[in-house]
Amino acid sequence: MEHNKATYYIGGSKFNLIYDDITQVPSDAIVSSDDEMITMGGGVSATIRRNGGPYIQEDAQKHTDLSLGDVVVSSAGTLQMKYVFHAITINYQKEEFLDEEALKSIMDNVLSLSKALKIKRISLPAIGTGAARFSFTEAVKIITQSIASFLQQNECIEAFNLCLLKDDDVTKEKVNELFEESVSYFSISQQNNTIKNLLVEANESLKVQEKVDVALVKKLEDGFARIDEIEQAKGNVILPNSIPNLLEDLGFLHELLHSVNTNKHRIEQLKEDKNVLEQKMNYQRTALRHYELEKAKYGGEMVPFRLLMQIEDVEKEIDMTEKSINENNEELKSYIEVARLK
Repeated sequence: MEHNKATYYIGGSKFNLIYDDITQVPSDAIVSSDDEMITMGGGVSATIRRNGGPYIQEDAQKHTDLSLGDVVVSSAGTLQMKYVFHAITINYQKEEFLDEEALKSIMDNVLSLSKALKIKRISLPAIGTGAARFSFTEAVKIITQSIASFLQQNECIEAFNLCLLKDDDVTKEKVNELFEESVSYFSISQQNNTIKNLLVEANESLKVQEKVDVALVKKLEDGFARIDEIEQAKGNVILPNSIPNLLEDLGFLHELLHSVNTNKHRIEQLKEDKNVLEQKMNYQRTALRHYELEKAKYGGEMVPFRLLMQIEDVEKEIDMTEKSINENNEELKSYIEVARLK
């Protein structure tokens, strides 16, 4: 992926893929992986200690008798954030290394701590894909699915940043590609739970009308079917040729929600628009990712004009959708503020 950041949306929260040093990403808390003694001797943990100072380690080492899957909280030293979450991925004394159960425990602990500490922005590295020797394909799935499920059910976190580093190493690049694909899929899949509810609402509104519009009902049913296809997809992959139809479904749903029930309060309308726009962004980001992967195959030479135009068009669409999301959020915020003052 050529861009340093890609934003997906789930339940009103941002799920960001960022290629940058985790200590440089604006956050309230960052996550590090380490051993049971919290030696902070390599990888992300060493970077955090180097950039944030030795007090981070001193504070973290106040916690003793740590086991695989535990997460402890320390101050962030001189870093521009509040906390560092230290995830225990290796226990050298017991010769234990990260496995599926431990990684799930780490993700549960990270997410529950974030909620308890009222974290708004948190950044996480590719836990389990380095020295812990865990299958990176499993790590990718567990991390992205855990985050996506949490964001769908909780609105407390505004932004969850998954921080990756560009690397010439083939394995690292493969991990990055898997993360990009997985974040795209699980963001869309989780957000579809909300879209399904809107489809049901629109369908019910149509049915109570004096004359049922069979054509509109059929279009809604087609939308349901395409969502089901995503959920049943093999390998958790969104096929690029399905995206135009999915975007068309969202456009139709947006228009229908505005026409079938004009008595809704503006706040409710804005919330519906927000959900539709955010899923639209997810689809557009996924399309852009596919185009960029296709472009990369040409090595920068003799790239088809068709492909260059597709990338340019979808980038413009993303900018327009992002502008609409921001305008929607501003209007929604102003209505909510007025409602609170009454």
